[in-house]
Amino acid sequence: MKLYNLENDFVKISLLDVGASVYSFHVKPRAKRNIVLSTKDLSVYKNPPANAYLGATVGRVGGRIDHGKFIIDGKKYQAAQNEKVTNSLHGGFEGFSYKTFDVVKETKDALTFRYISKDGEGGYPGTVELFVKYTLLKNGLKLEYEARTTQKTLLNIINHSYFNLDGKGTILDHTLAANVTETYALDDKQIYLYPVPIKDGDSFDIRQPKPLAKIIFAPDVNIPPMAGIDNVIVVPDGKLTLTTKDLRLKVTSNYPAIQIYSMNYPIEPLLLDGSKVVKYHGFAIEPTDLVVGKNGVYKNLELDPKDVYKRSVKYEIELL
Repeated sequence: MKLYNLENDFVKISLLDVGASVYSFHVKPRAKRNIVLSTKDLSVYKNPPANAYLGATVGRVGGRIDHGKFIIDGKKYQAAQNEKVTNSLHGGFEGFSYKTFDVVKETKDALTFRYISKDGEGGYPGTVELFVKYTLLKNGLKLEYEARTTQKTLLNIINHSYFNLDGKGTILDHTLAANVTETYALDDKQIYLYPVPIKDGDSFDIRQPKPLAKIIFAPDVNIPPMAGIDNVIVVPDGKLTLTTKDLRLKVTSNYPAIQIYSMNYPIEPLLLDGSKVVKYHGFAIEPTDLVVGKNGVYKNLELDPKDVYKRSVKYEIELL
């Protein structure tokens, strides 16, 4: 298990080879404040459920597949059911977030990880070669995914970083803004059912910045056992901002949607500063493709051997 650093005058970012994870993200002009949740004990990164996938690269399919069942070209497949008895979550028991990635290229300003997922791993067809490239920006970090497969498969690679721009406490007073057009209705297993257009005044009408507390505790969001946000929002322009009193995080991606989660269930491992995790301690921002299947067919997640999977996310910090 090894840490790598990307650093300039503005940020210092540490990356972990397990899960090709964003381990820490320090903003130097704010007393080197770490704005992502990181565990003190590196060993728990080998067990993502214990650390809630902090900063990890998630795949083959980030998100939940109902009963783990899917169909490609008429052939049925079964992914591991590792959540709520029925769901396959974040690639199952053999998800990418558990795996040790190789570093294949390292420069002063960039680091590229590589992982080869063998045919049948996690129940998915085809051997997938995945590259995860992190590039230092003058005010943040760019993340690029590139993947190829030997056989048609499903793929939705996401990063699972949790942000707390204050570096401590909760994210309840952070504000969130994005041009959201839809969210999705959820069943009792948090499977996406159908799109729900956003209307003026809805909980996820965040065209103007809205305090996270107003969303988290909204009656249509804080529905037991959810206890807060764990929803997907469709954001066609791929832009989202998270703001606190002295920092703003700008997230830009080429994904159609963003899964957001408000750390409704605290994890047990201690954080990097030795503190305990509290409810709503961090805010997960996960640009994603929509994991929406019709009769087990997830057409928009299919990757063909003749195609190349490419996705990117930028995290940029603005001082306020």
